[in-house]
Amino acid sequence: MIRKYYKSLLIMSLSFLGASALLKTALSKFAPEPIVRTYTVKMAEFEKAPNQYKILFVGSSHIHYHLMPDQFDSHARSQGFSFQSFNMGSPNLDRMETNALVKRIISSGPENLKYIFIEPRSFSSNFKNPDSLRAVYFHNHENTAFLLDYIVRSSLEFDEKFLRIKSAIQSFSINFFNIGDLHKGLTQGATNKLDVYSLGPQKNGFAEMKWYCRRVEGKEGKACLRKIQKFSKKLDEENDFYRSAQTEYNKSLRGTEPFSKYQIQSLVDLSNTLKEQGITAIFLNTPAVYGGNDQSIAFKLAYKRDTPPIHILDYNDPSQFPSLFQEDLWYDNTHLNQQGAQLLTQYIASDFLKKFSASLEE
Repeated sequence: MIRKYYKSLLIMSLSFLGASALLKTALSKFAPEPIVRTYTVKMAEFEKAPNQYKILFVGSSHIHYHLMPDQFDSHARSQGFSFQSFNMGSPNLDRMETNALVKRIISSGPENLKYIFIEPRSFSSNFKNPDSLRAVYFHNHENTAFLLDYIVRSSLEFDEKFLRIKSAIQSFSINFFNIGDLHKGLTQGATNKLDVYSLGPQKNGFAEMKWYCRRVEGKEGKACLRKIQKFSKKLDEENDFYRSAQTEYNKSLRGTEPFSKYQIQSLVDLSNTLKEQGITAIFLNTPAVYGGNDQSIAFKLAYKRDTPPIHILDYNDPSQFPSLFQEDLWYDNTHLNQQGAQLLTQYIASDFLKKFSASLEE
């Protein structure tokens, strides 16, 4: 009797899992993906014409706000090189999300993509809200297995490992079963047009945002422009608020594992994965001021210690790049203002061309 009960329970469980998987697969084919701020807009923009880009920039807000592709490409043209780049940065992009994004980019089969600049942030894997869309959307089987492997190998305490494993499994379960929430993009498509910050400074900071607004017709476009104008006027007023918010964010990083040999090895593995696709990974270490970008500093120290065979451009040294560390170039303690972003983009473009000009001519 007991054996028959367990057999029935097993059949019911497997049937439920199978039905859920089939329903999710079917719905994914016909319904739009969930709208994840910035990520969705940029991915859609890239996938409109993936073959036109030769260079991508991937990372957190340090990429999203600091890298200006139009300026990068213009500098290259002045040196006799013609190509197009694209900023795929997204604020607070975690290393796990970065891995998932890079895999998505590769799967789209971009024929001319040759270089991806990647910000080497550490894994947080410490989602306070494992049921939030931002924590859930990338949790397929492969990405979840990768994250669990990292947590198990990490040097975190046992209780911290347990909590993070629990969060990862919870996020995966929601992704697998909660079809309704994951496809609420059906009703949110219109509001996404007004997310004026999503494309970031592809051209030139606020000018780019206004350009994006003008692509939206009618009342929505005018509302978009008004929002930008209001935001630009309040930048200075909100500076103190962003500084205090950054302080709270830094406190939240206390549970983050510092860069370790395993984390560096994961970057080497990512570099090798891209190399197999004919793509060169360039890890970009951005400037840090007032201790704000502590992950950048941590990577720099770990990199010097382990010296793995990867390409890196490092701008986190005031002695080598004193002009980047002038206080008037910083918007807050982690982000450059528009003038600082332009200067950083020029440095990166110049150093990239010096290092890779031979392969660009092929």
